[in-house]
Amino acid sequence: MINTKQTITSAERAERILKLKSEHQPYFDRIGKPNAVFIPKMAYIPSGKDELHVSFFESELKKECDIYTEFVNIQYVSEDPKRTLYLVRYNPFWKDEYEIIVSKSGFERHFIPVNELVPLNDMSDRLKLKSTSYVNTDEIKNVKDNSPKVFEYLKDTLSQRFGYDLLGGKKVSKKINKNVEKTEVFIDQSGDKARLKINTYPGQKITDTADVMDLRKPNVNKQKKNNFQSHHSNLKCAREAKCIHFH
Repeated sequence: MINTKQTITSAERAERILKLKSEHQPYFDRIGKPNAVFIPKMAYIPSGKDELHVSFFESELKKECDIYTEFVNIQYVSEDPKRTLYLVRYNPFWKDEYEIIVSKSGFERHFIPVNELVPLNDMSDRLKLKSTSYVNTDEIKNVKDNSPKVFEYLKDTLSQRFGYDLLGGKKVSKKINKNVEKTEVFIDQSGDKARLKINTYPGQKITDTADVMDLRKPNVNKQKKNNFQSHHSNLKCAREAKCIHFH
């Protein structure tokens, strides 16, 4: 139950921040920042100002990294029905550029105008993302109805080789090698569903394995051999030219 008092304990504050962050954790995981610094803040119009600001303690800005935030009240309850996530880009000149305010208790905080924050996403964006599949289910159904043999081949191959359920997107049950993500094709289990992924780079053509490996790892020894043969051929031609000249 939410405390109706104006102040909350440190333990309550920590618990509520964790709960707030859980809404955004899938996004942090997806961008490769599972331990992103998330500090929810109150947005208000300070005395003498005419626009919304948020304030950060020096210890928070000293982290020297991007900070993620959302707007809450003094009890760390979200004040935004859309649960918008904002980015506070790290500013190495924060000491000089952000105005300082000193509270009655003597704590210094630095003001940042809300219009300088970068809105990243809200609940509607995140719901759309959760409902989006890598492979459109209608496309799968279309293949199943119109090309049943192709569908069965795909389903069986994915199941046998990768333990991947084409229709359900279930996670594989068998143990996965820790280096699996270094392979060309692998099952990504980092999210709420297993995803079939293919490692490529711009311009690469996915053909057969031999061609892919040739693209990834050029045969250096073969190239040296070709260069040597070319050089040897040039020397032979030069010697023959000299012989012809003396005759």
